Amino acid sequence: MHARTLAIPLVLICLASGCGGKQDDKADGSPSSSSSGGSDKASAGGAGETPSPSPRVPTPDPMKDDNGAPGSPDAQGRQSVVFDRVPGNKSGSCVNVGAGRDVKSGGFVGGAFDDARKSYGKARPGLKPKQVRLHWVPAHARRMKGVTVTATSAGKKVRVTQRTVADAEQWKFYDTLITLPKGGKWTFRVSSDVDRGCFVATF
Repeated sequence: MHARTLAIPLVLICLASGCGGKQDDKADGSPSSSSSGGSDKASAGGAGETPSPSPRVPTPDPMKDDNGAPGSPDAQGRQSVVFDRVPGNKSGSCVNVGAGRDVKSGGFVGGAFDDARKSYGKARPGLKPKQVRLHWVPAHARRMKGVTVTATSAGKKVRVTQRTVADAEQWKFYDTLITLPKGGKWTFRVSSDVDRGCFVATF
């Protein structure tokens, strides 16, 4: 099932066109983005899976008149054009996102971390104060059967599974709402089929 976005997220426009910088295989990066998508299930501290609030959260439409991001996935469904424009690493080792927006780790580009940091703890339309909205762009888009994100911090653990695929024209990604019970440093381990990644962010 695919959830089609009405507007092209700025992240994919910038990532595909290179408006944010060039490729870097170091663990830190500073990138650019936005997203849309479906429904999540989350469990914190082993409390069992419970549906998260509706993902129909208002998002800016800065590219609503745009005709599409440059490039497209290759014949194998690989979204390499997006990955080539984002700081991070190819190995899948944990990336400290620092002040970055969108960062890559192995088989995923994650973001928008800067928006999530700024909004954490604040009430917003459609979101609870401790929820963060993060998107995950997989390297391989041909078979997208779902993504699992496991976030850990000082003994706390939150697990979210998202099976709905969002799209921005030709680009595919997952949009997630994740409830972080406390602020601090969180490690996000992301997996989907053959793609893996790890991101460290502080809220």
